[in-house]
Amino acid sequence: MRENRPEELAELEMRARWALEHPAQLEPRQAVEGFCPVLRLWHEPAFFDYSCWTMLRLAGQNVSNASLIIRKVIWERTHDLRRFADPLEWLRQGYRAAPTIVVRDVRMPADRFSSLLAELALVPVPVAGIEACRGLDGEMFGFEQMDSGFLHVRLEWWCDGPAEWQAFTRCIARMRAALEQCFSGDVHET
Repeated sequence: MRENRPEELAELEMRARWALEHPAQLEPRQAVEGFCPVLRLWHEPAFFDYSCWTMLRLAGQNVSNASLIIRKVIWERTHDLRRFADPLEWLRQGYRAAPTIVVRDVRMPADRFSSLLAELALVPVPVAGIEACRGLDGEMFGFEQMDSGFLHVRLEWWCDGPAEWQAFTRCIARMRAALEQCFSGDVHET
């Protein structure tokens, strides 16, 4: 088999991004069977592993009174990229190794997040006429609401985001921290 590292790296990233963007379709699927994604947050630091947190609710229930599953998906990017820098690691892992994806689930009542969701609903977020941030390394963050019938909202920003979004990005940071705390061991994992 012929070596083509740029192509293999692009394929690895494409497969990892698919996993991060479709958490409900990852194993263990039975843990989220009958649940649908409500919202997803992500963090992609330049030199570290990528993570996303997804709130899933039982299909047909309102998010405010439902039991939620929080699914955290991590792409162990630093591990996977090591093989592109080390030829022996590249040979050991194989030419087309799958991305290293870790999936963790935790169940909890929605009221734990109701105040954050209510706060987020009140934050205005302009989407036009804002100045774009510029930079090299850093980190990307994102928010995606998927439980709005025919309305789908996806916002992504670099580092702190535009000045006009500061209330929104601070609220998302608090929500991301609350979701991360769910995996600190003080809640029951499925």
